[in-house]
Amino acid sequence: MTCTDCIVCGGRRTLNEHDIPSCEACEPLFEAHPVSMRTDGGCATAVCRCGWSTSHPWTPQGRWDREAAVTAHYRSVRQVPA
Repeated sequence: MTCTDCIVCGGRRTLNEHDIPSCEACEPLFEAHPVSMRTDGGCATAVCRCGWSTSHPWTPQGRWDREAAVTAHYRSVRQVPA
């Protein structure tokens, strides 16, 4: 079964055995660059074990900006144009 396109590469995602959307092409990227979402001192923060991080105000817009920054991080690592 397929679902929405991958937000990183634009390829088709399928549901894995746990019914979680998964992109086969990006799965190694996600495993190599796990991003931890945190709330630090009123900030929406994301930290990757490669050393990359981003922090935004804890507001609805700040949380959307954090999500956009995480997607941009994955695209830059995979070298996919924005």
